[in-house]
Amino acid sequence: MRLIFAAPWRAMDAIYNEDPAVLRARQRATLASYGLTTLETRRFENTLLLSPTRQRLMGEYAKSLDGVAGRDELFRHAMNLTSEDEVEVFLQSTGLLVSLHARRPIKTILSGLRLPTAQFADGGIVVLGSFDAVYWTEDVATDAAALHALIPASQSGLELWIAGTLSPRASSELSARGWDVHDHAAETLAR
Repeated sequence: MRLIFAAPWRAMDAIYNEDPAVLRARQRATLASYGLTTLETRRFENTLLLSPTRQRLMGEYAKSLDGVAGRDELFRHAMNLTSEDEVEVFLQSTGLLVSLHARRPIKTILSGLRLPTAQFADGGIVVLGSFDAVYWTEDVATDAAALHALIPASQSGLELWIAGTLSPRASSELSARGWDVHDHAAETLAR
């Protein structure tokens, strides 16, 4: 499933219509304002899987999350992605986060998780994943347990938003573990 958000077109327009040196200077200043060090900024700029278009898209997403703490974590995570598929899932998942934030205020981005994870202003936690389908497999069970272990044990109000579908068993297993699951998030958030 390929999600299309308005921000990619702005990113493309900027790349083709603005001086690269101006874009780079603006990006460096913006990344510094989010809390990235000069070394982290250089690493972000030189991460091979993050083309200028993808970097610009990340910048547009972060800008859309104005007022949200921890936006720097999105960039730090993006620098550690290891495949084209991971990059696409992460970018599209971050797009879902931006769409959700437009409906329900996000307070902070949480660090240390493989998917964009945030805390709402009301204290709830949300994890977003741009997957076509999720089935209950051993890998999904392991990933769910690892994810749950990184979230404070006393945390209630756990939400999982998936772009595509969740199998009935995946939905049931995740619900039994305390997650309020939402599939078809892309369509829901586009309304």
